[in-house]
Amino acid sequence: MLKWRAAHLVGVQKRFGTTMLKSASLLLNDSEVTNATFEIDLTSLTVDNFDDAESKGKVEGHLKSPDFFNIEKHPTAKFELTNVEKTTGDYNSKITGNLTILEVSKSITFNANIAVLDNAVLDNAVAINSEDFSVNRQDWGLSYNTEGDAGVPADFLIANTVGFTINVAVTK
Repeated sequence: MLKWRAAHLVGVQKRFGTTMLKSASLLLNDSEVTNATFEIDLTSLTVDNFDDAESKGKVEGHLKSPDFFNIEKHPTAKFELTNVEKTTGDYNSKITGNLTILEVSKSITFNANIAVLDNAVLDNAVAINSEDFSVNRQDWGLSYNTEGDAGVPADFLIANTVGFTINVAVTK
């Protein structure tokens, strides 16, 4: 599961939710991840900060519309691993890869704990748990009501920063 968070300008009206993976493939060499591709199912995107179904549905529909992810044309996003570097401290790996949204690919880097699980329940599963990290949505052409838009009321401006936390386990 990928957790996401965003907000209107100055943090007013915070938004957060989840999206699921559609598929994942990993290549291990001596229990080290050497290659990986993750397909993110944008049709599963949820908004989890509303108590009422109507508001939740409106915001989810808006995010899935051509104003943002345009899921009719682009139902998935993709992350392709380009490098894993061992680190020390709170996270054991620095992950770099290309994130593709709306057919735009940009390199991103974030810290994560990668664990290869070899047990009876999760035979040869790989768990990836990332730090909370952020990207600028405009880098992928997600420019609806961005900070700095002239003539848009401040209440409708959306912060350019979108945060993510990744918690996935991929099994063979």
